[in-house]
Amino acid sequence: MLKQNDFSFTSGSLNLTCRTAVITGVCRSGKTLLGNLLATCDTVEHADEPWLPMILPMMVDQQLIHEDIAREMFKTYTCELLNDMILLRNANFRHHDLSSIWNQKMAVDIFNRIFELKNRSDVALFIQKYNPLLLYNLAETLPFVKFFINTLPNCKFLFVVRKGLEVAQEVREKRWFSDEQLLHPINAQIYHPFKYKDKTYHLPWWVQIHESEMFIHFSDLERAMYYWCVLMEKGLLVFDTVPNDSYTFIKYESLVSDPKHVLKLTTEYLNIKPNPLTQMTLSKICKSKNLYFLKRTNVPHQLRDRIFALYHRFGYE
Repeated sequence: MLKQNDFSFTSGSLNLTCRTAVITGVCRSGKTLLGNLLATCDTVEHADEPWLPMILPMMVDQQLIHEDIAREMFKTYTCELLNDMILLRNANFRHHDLSSIWNQKMAVDIFNRIFELKNRSDVALFIQKYNPLLLYNLAETLPFVKFFINTLPNCKFLFVVRKGLEVAQEVREKRWFSDEQLLHPINAQIYHPFKYKDKTYHLPWWVQIHESEMFIHFSDLERAMYYWCVLMEKGLLVFDTVPNDSYTFIKYESLVSDPKHVLKLTTEYLNIKPNPLTQMTLSKICKSKNLYFLKRTNVPHQLRDRIFALYHRFGYE
């Protein structure tokens, strides 16, 4: 394991001055929908699932890297990321992509940045003038809220919640936890190998070691249910220990049924302001039919109590 020595990532600690917030939750919970809406607001820089910020706290949790080094790396990466985002160096200009910069920034803002901002000095003046919010959208990082709190000063969190059975059915459709994926993974995540019946399964980091064989025996849908249970349980244990004003819960059902209220709630909490582009995006959500119709499904007895306890915690039937 890497250990701290006389070297450090000094620039991050010295230069990280921007406001920060993190949208967190399990995959298929509505994080991207919320992130794309808030990305349209004035002075918001939306970083949708950058790989390193998601992986670093996982590496700390698995003792693959010293936490102090990981925190310094995270702060330094955040400064570099914000610089590139404001200069639009890594912006997606493809019109038809949901993450296109044209869907997240007013055209006048885009052209002003292209023609007026040229280097780090310009970015520093931009930050000083507009006090932007760097909005991280990070999947599967619920258990690591304290890492972010200790790394990003005054960071706020939006915890997006969705019914586990709905999440599981969408995850199954993606086949993320199929045998094919577990035997030959393509997602850049942290895995631990588990040999079973002459095969080596690469199990995601959140699979408990003592539950590895049970996880393998599950169907794709049951594996997705397990995924939701473990991350939500771990996340709640952490959120229950942090100050109440550092986070707010957002239900997926509220986001799709009353997005105006959710927008008002989140913009006030993050101290950001909507603009005409925000209203256009909001109208698209209002017109779309995002509610998910749950297919009939059986819940395995190993997960039934866990799922129902979590449903009760969030007020679901």
